[in-house]
Amino acid sequence: MQRNKFVTALQKGFTLIELLVVIGILGILMAVVIVAVNPSRQFAQARDTQRKADLSAVTSAVVQYSVDNNGNLPVDALDQPIITTTPADVSVLETYLAPDYIAAIPEDPTPGATPYTIMLDANNRLVASAASEQNPGEWISITR
Repeated sequence: MQRNKFVTALQKGFTLIELLVVIGILGILMAVVIVAVNPSRQFAQARDTQRKADLSAVTSAVVQYSVDNNGNLPVDALDQPIITTTPADVSVLETYLAPDYIAAIPEDPTPGATPYTIMLDANNRLVASAASEQNPGEWISITR
């Protein structure tokens, strides 16, 4: 009787083949999940969402500046308009908007990317734009 308990105690556990099969199945499942989630696409989508929020904040700050200055947009030292029908880098507005209307002029979340631009369209509406990372060749625009 004592010998049977000893033999059954040695036979408890998994065999090497059983462990390898389970590890293989787990590896396949993990690969399928990683392909389905696609982290690079998720990060690009998050950065595009940040761009939309940044553009909205800049246009809101310009509109608030305009409201506080009798409907006038920022002008430089020579009374030349800064925002015209030609796209301009948003950073030129820093001295007019920060810190009163916006804490700081936002920058693109991807280092070295095309900077945010701002301009007036044909209807004199304010348009802020940024290059999309999720859809290359397309632009993210906010119009006010």
